[in-house]
Amino acid sequence: MLSRTATWPRPLVFMLLTAAGLFAAAAPAWAEEPFRLEQQVEDRVGALEGREGEVRDALERLQARDGIQLWVTYVDTFSGLPAQEWTDETATLSSLGLNDVLLAVAIEDRAYAYSVDQQFPLSDAELAEVATSSIEPSLSDDDWVGAAVAAAEGISRVMNEQPAADPGGETERPEGTSSPVWTLLALLLIGGIAYLAFVWGKARLRPRERPRAAAQDPYERLSIDELRQRAAAQLVETDDAVKTSEQELAFAIAEFGEEQTEPFSAALEAAREDMAVAFRLRQQLDDAEPEDETTERSMLVDICRRTDAASDRLDSEAEKFDELRDLRKNVPEVLARLEGDAEALARRIPQAAAVLTELADTYAPEAMAAVAENVQQVEERLELAREEIASGRGHLESGAPGLAAVAARAAEEATGQATRLLDAVDRLKQDLSESGRKIEAAVADTETGLAEARRLKAEQLGDEIALAEAALAEARSAAAPEGG
Repeated sequence: MLSRTATWPRPLVFMLLTAAGLFAAAAPAWAEEPFRLEQQVEDRVGALEGREGEVRDALERLQARDGIQLWVTYVDTFSGLPAQEWTDETATLSSLGLNDVLLAVAIEDRAYAYSVDQQFPLSDAELAEVATSSIEPSLSDDDWVGAAVAAAEGISRVMNEQPAADPGGETERPEGTSSPVWTLLALLLIGGIAYLAFVWGKARLRPRERPRAAAQDPYERLSIDELRQRAAAQLVETDDAVKTSEQELAFAIAEFGEEQTEPFSAALEAAREDMAVAFRLRQQLDDAEPEDETTERSMLVDICRRTDAASDRLDSEAEKFDELRDLRKNVPEVLARLEGDAEALARRIPQAAAVLTELADTYAPEAMAAVAENVQQVEERLELAREEIASGRGHLESGAPGLAAVAARAAEEATGQATRLLDAVDRLKQDLSESGRKIEAAVADTETGLAEARRLKAEQLGDEIALAEAALAEARSAAAPEGG
């Protein structure tokens, strides 16, 4: 969408036309809550259209070459959550490890984010470069397959310190184009970039604050002897952790039930698989045929990464049960607090309904599609919260505090979702107001540039000026309260 050749004007005018669709491009979408990924590519909206194999091939190349596992998911909407929060929560629910990346794209929201661990080998700046040069151009063109493939290739390129390709080469100024006319083009470019930034939210935000890693690969600075020691120690420690987790799982099932422990069971099974591969690599290193140092280093690093991933999965699930046990200690007080929270949220419903009515009277339906059903969903979640609170009290009376804690946790999640849904209504009202002001400012700036271009009578840009004038008219219409 962004061209860097001498034929800038038409793509730039197209960006202005795209901006005119700000209040008319969205379509109603089914809200998708954060969820646990069951496979590396989760396409819940058919965005890949039968080309999932191309994405998987790119992900496999990245993992084979650089040891980085990229997970990709496409959904309709982030359910009113900020893109980063939704992506972080999905990564946490999926127990992703140190060398995993999650790229999440909400098609209808036109938003995306990525999530990595604090110890991920690339820095903030490096990941931002991948997002800017590789991911965002494809997303801007609605090229969902290209975005995932470019993400994998971009991560690999930065991991190996290769310069980014310049698809368009050096920009040339057309002969006879005066400087003020290029001011017009610059204004159009700024307006287009500002709109893209608004739509996509520049979602290359980092999920979890962390210090800069000392090296791209945390194992890169280790000698071969240190790697041997590290791999041996981690094999023993993680194997012990797996055995301890097996015992912990049995206790957890008795305490909290099988449904609540299902993610723990899945994490334990994945950890077992990682450990099985790690032990096979160890046996291969110990057999009668010695490997050269480069091969041995690669295998040792793979052992360390797999034991890291197994430990991370188990630790994440163990932390959840620790939280449940802490909750169990105070579950009567927690249930009482949640009941108060539910009632406070119920009192916010009339105000949210009034805001939706106000927005419906002011803007086109498409502009508020993402929150149109929020009040209904809040009522449903509050009903669920009340049911879980009642269930928790029943479990307490029957002497099952562990199950009462599970019910309290479910009620907490329901009230938390209800809070986010109500907040999303308030945010949309503010966002629509701000976006209208931004479009008005961009229109005013572009009108100034067009006036200058008309004054200079730039004949070689006559068609582009006409297109810009038409785009301005459409932008004014779309920015009007009734949405054109």
